[in-house]
Amino acid sequence: MKQKNIFSSETVKEIEGIGPKTGKVLADAGIKTLEDFRRADIKRLSKTTGIAGRVLSAWKSSAVLQRIIGIDRQIAEVLVKNNIRDLIVLRNANPKKILEIIKSAREPKDKYNIIPDTYTKIVTLEKVLMWQCSVNTSHIAPGGFGAPARLSADGYINIWIIREYETKFSTLGSIFIAGRHIYTLEPPDRNNAATDNYLTAGRIFPGSYSSFVRTDGTRGWRIELKNVPARSDIQIHKGSHPEHTWGCILPGMDKGNDRVYDSDTAMKTIKAQVESSGTNPDITVNVCGVPISIINEPPTQPPSTPPTSSGGGW
Repeated sequence: MKQKNIFSSETVKEIEGIGPKTGKVLADAGIKTLEDFRRADIKRLSKTTGIAGRVLSAWKSSAVLQRIIGIDRQIAEVLVKNNIRDLIVLRNANPKKILEIIKSAREPKDKYNIIPDTYTKIVTLEKVLMWQCSVNTSHIAPGGFGAPARLSADGYINIWIIREYETKFSTLGSIFIAGRHIYTLEPPDRNNAATDNYLTAGRIFPGSYSSFVRTDGTRGWRIELKNVPARSDIQIHKGSHPEHTWGCILPGMDKGNDRVYDSDTAMKTIKAQVESSGTNPDITVNVCGVPISIINEPPTQPPSTPPTSSGGGW
């Protein structure tokens, strides 16, 4: 019977730390390819081969991460060493932090680089976002490619809000959610002032906030942050201008001076990613970053009338 050909890129040698001798031990145990490793029972394999379970577990994680186009043996090793060991963790990680980890691995440490000087591939933020986006397909849920695939009945998802620029009237930044990049607008830093006036209300303090979906009333689908210090009704909701927020985060597909654009599409994008994570996912909104102050002119458009609220949340 003719044996199936195995491409060299699919063999276990594509995992850092596996040489010819160990490769033969694994092959004798039936582990010849990356896919064999992904399906392996680590406890059973450890008994069969005599290789420590923690080592096999790290190798299996490397094999899993290499499902993603662009993640090779060197990048996978770096991610595993930094506790990014499966696709859901990869999908939910701060993409800028991933990029920092990879850049750090290329710097000499005691005459040793985790990623050697001979490595020529360039990793950018856009590539990291592509890795995270691709997790939404059949890598997790088998049965062909779909966008996005449902990860679990009750999964979790991280939303990263990274503040970048601050003016007299607003704070502009980015949302990263499962590989999607969306712009944000918040009030400027006014020491977390909770007022119902966009001219005096401030953005919330940085932190990680457990959050939940709200659909009640006439305001549509939105995400509300829990336990925000000295604030209430802090949400990610539709809006475009500083006068649309008294502390909430407004998403948009593009940005301008003290405004974001196409907030409706941005909210639909966020909604799709949250719903792809399960029927009732745990949501964490991480707010971070120290924005750079810039000078600008007052908004040219007249203020609109925001909805009524309390606690500086709308």
